[in-house]
Amino acid sequence: MVEFKNIRNLLSFWIFGLCNNFGYVMMLSAAQDILTKGETGNEKQEENDVCLNSTETRFCNEVSTGVVLLCNIFPGLIIKLLAPFFIHKIPYGTRHFIVCLSTIFAFLITTFSGNVILSLVGVLLTSFASGLGENTFLSMASHYSPASISSWSSGTGAAGIIGAFVYASLTDPHIFAVSPTDTMLIALIVPIVFALTYYFLLVIPATIRGRILIRKPRSFILTNNEDRKSEDQNFPNKFQIIRQLLIYIIPIALVYYAEYLINQGLVELSVFTCDSGFGTSPKSQYRWYQVLYQVGVFISRSSSDIIQLGLVMITLLPVLQFINVAIFLGNALHPFIPNFGIACFLVFFEGLIGGASYVNSFRHIHQNVDSNIREFALGTCSVADGIGILLAAFSAIPVHNSIYRLGENRKMSETLSKLLTITAGTLYPAYRSYKAVRTKDTREYVKWMMYWIVFAIYSFLENILDLMFAFWFPFYFQLKIIFIFWLLSPWTKGASILYRKWVHPTLNRHEKDIDALLESAKSESYNQLVSFGSKSLVYAKDIVAEAAVRGQQQLVNQLQRSYSANDVGSDRESSVRKRVNIDNEIEELDETSDHELVNSEEVPARKRKTRSRSRSKTIEGGENVYASSTIPRRTSRRY
Repeated sequence: MVEFKNIRNLLSFWIFGLCNNFGYVMMLSAAQDILTKGETGNEKQEENDVCLNSTETRFCNEVSTGVVLLCNIFPGLIIKLLAPFFIHKIPYGTRHFIVCLSTIFAFLITTFSGNVILSLVGVLLTSFASGLGENTFLSMASHYSPASISSWSSGTGAAGIIGAFVYASLTDPHIFAVSPTDTMLIALIVPIVFALTYYFLLVIPATIRGRILIRKPRSFILTNNEDRKSEDQNFPNKFQIIRQLLIYIIPIALVYYAEYLINQGLVELSVFTCDSGFGTSPKSQYRWYQVLYQVGVFISRSSSDIIQLGLVMITLLPVLQFINVAIFLGNALHPFIPNFGIACFLVFFEGLIGGASYVNSFRHIHQNVDSNIREFALGTCSVADGIGILLAAFSAIPVHNSIYRLGENRKMSETLSKLLTITAGTLYPAYRSYKAVRTKDTREYVKWMMYWIVFAIYSFLENILDLMFAFWFPFYFQLKIIFIFWLLSPWTKGASILYRKWVHPTLNRHEKDIDALLESAKSESYNQLVSFGSKSLVYAKDIVAEAAVRGQQQLVNQLQRSYSANDVGSDRESSVRKRVNIDNEIEELDETSDHELVNSEEVPARKRKTRSRSRSKTIEGGENVYASSTIPRRTSRRY
């Protein structure tokens, strides 16, 4: 019986996590659709939901999806911040009813709204419900076994997968092609399941204070007697506990800040063409990014019973997440990820880190914090992810907008960097060097010699660094400009500092080796040059001789073909063939003339004789054939 009760409770917490975060995930997955609501019709939206043939023109919304993220986290964060100080007065049943009702209204408002503003109101209500639910059920988990934390975390991870996958697959034009509005209506089944689970599946222990009864409204709020345990924790004590919990709050906040900066500010700028994006449109790519992220979150949150991280590893997870930020920031500035699949893997890895930070932190709190403050500690630490997400929302909007307009600004920065490098970095120092030489000022002469040595090393390294960092590192060209002025400035004396601290000691240590290497290279290069020159002369002589022999042979062959017996015979045969053709044509003309004579008896004989005598044929070349080419006279004719 006990085992069955535990199964019911674990299943209940899994469903709580699923239903509580489902609406939150749905709103993030629908972020781009929400921002375009009311601006374009369905037909226009379908036309835009196609893959791109080229990414030369940056594709994204002018308004960052961070706006949706901001609305989706701010009310929930306010609830999490204030809840530890008053929420203990409200029974869990009342809180749960408010969460379910708010979720239903949120879906309905978002579905039937006709503009972006009203849709964002639905997002705000979803955030309120999600924040209240997370605080409620994490606090409630203190009355159950530690496995309830794993079940809750696994359910929240499943909400990510199911919510993102349901929205992406239903709205994808290549799969189900359901409109975003109808998809929101289908999602209304989730808060119904949420309510039924609490009231019919969960086994509520006796340690939970207060039971709500529909017929007794007083049961909706706890009395002072029922809440005696919480009254023992006054405000000073609670703030002291919060200070001790910062070791958990800060890493969670940093991880969530990094991952939501990626999800809502950077990942939508990583778009791929039809060939590299598997034929998906930018909107579809964004939806599948959310799916892969949630898959990673689900796997890591569901594996805490198998892999458990210590406190040291929990504090190192933010470092890994910020590496992901650098990768996606670089790709947004200058795309270098070749394929949509690679970007999906990076998003999946990002989800693994976020889920691991969440579940291991709360599990560590449940196992190591004193039972008297465990409920308060779990509820308080739930604010950590909200703080990180809120900061990410505020950061994602300006970062997105800056990158959106960065195309022309980047070219301008590159041009300005080159111009200032030429003028300030070379022409001005050259003139000052001339002044030092002309005035024979030894101090100035040494100063500018140090500068030229440092600048020569910088110019060499600049070509390498441009290949490695120019295409992705933010503000790269601006930093180069600042560095040049730092070298030149008489206040910073950057060139002098670099020369004395690094260049001179390094060259002094390796001066003999460098001189030996240069001398060896000089002698070796001279020997190689002489050897190469002699080989080149021999090779050129052979080529000229071979060309002369081949030319002479070709001339002889041409002369032989021109005066051969075959050519003479060929000319004779051509002449004979031409003569035969002329004779044949003459015979045809003769037959035609005979036929005309028979049909016209009135023609005088003298005239016929004259025509027969004067008949001739013009052959090629414009000459007339007379004696040998005239038609032979017939001796007798019958009329």
